Amino acid sequence: MEEIKSQLANSQQVKFKEKLSYALTNTGQTMIYGLITTYLMLYLTDYLHIAAGIAGTILGAMRIFDAVNDPLMGAILDKTKTRFGKCRPYMLFTPIPLAVVTLIIFAPFKMGEAGYIAYVTIFYLLFTLIYTANDIPYWAMSSVITTDPDERVKIVTMTRLIGGLGSGITIGAFWAINKVAADAGFDKRMSFFLAALVFVVFGTSLLLQGFFNTKERAKNTVSEGDKFFSNLKYIPKSKSLVINIVAGMLMSVMMVGLTGMTTYFINGTSKKFFPTLPAMT
Repeated sequence: MEEIKSQLANSQQVKFKEKLSYALTNTGQTMIYGLITTYLMLYLTDYLHIAAGIAGTILGAMRIFDAVNDPLMGAILDKTKTRFGKCRPYMLFTPIPLAVVTLIIFAPFKMGEAGYIAYVTIFYLLFTLIYTANDIPYWAMSSVITTDPDERVKIVTMTRLIGGLGSGITIGAFWAINKVAADAGFDKRMSFFLAALVFVVFGTSLLLQGFFNTKERAKNTVSEGDKFFSNLKYIPKSKSLVINIVAGMLMSVMMVGLTGMTTYFINGTSKKFFPTLPAMT
């Protein structure tokens, strides 16, 4: 208790530059994540010509897997101890692999439908694993960036306000960049890939800068005796926790489906009411 009081008494204010850097890291995250959640389903069906049922199954299965993946990553994070801290190492070592896997998903390889299904499944699984390895430590960083509770609230608030800009920019500007590439003479799939490349490069740059411009100030208070797998047996005994887990899984699937389907809806509506506009695909 005395140690906690001492930490609070000696807590440091986080400079605006560092708060902004932390928030912009989330902008990079949502830029890449928005690319996947908004356009992957469309890409699978309209560019790779994978049956919609199969494409939807791949995406839905990965979202369900993500519900299991998150707590596992949390357990790994709790045991992490490096010279960079607990959370910051993941902010350094995950952005480049995340960028590479994202670009491979949209790379204009030519193969049969079975080949497309296999490689998309494999690399989307890798994307899910790496994104989680970046996302969980990133949000945990908000609890160790300072020992001052008020500062933490300010940091998270700024992050929520600024972070969502990434997906907004991606959704708003993707087809404009795609059209520029198409007008330059690139084919349909290469134009899509080049547009994705722009957002992946920019998003990765924002992810990496967060490592160099933030610090961990709070100590790791996780007990060495905490065992993740031994605690799993308590989950079925908590009805509210089980309901929350299931609801989270269903909510995740619904949100990804809603985001993906919105793209189809806008595409179809624009063709119907504005026939002179160029189609998205």
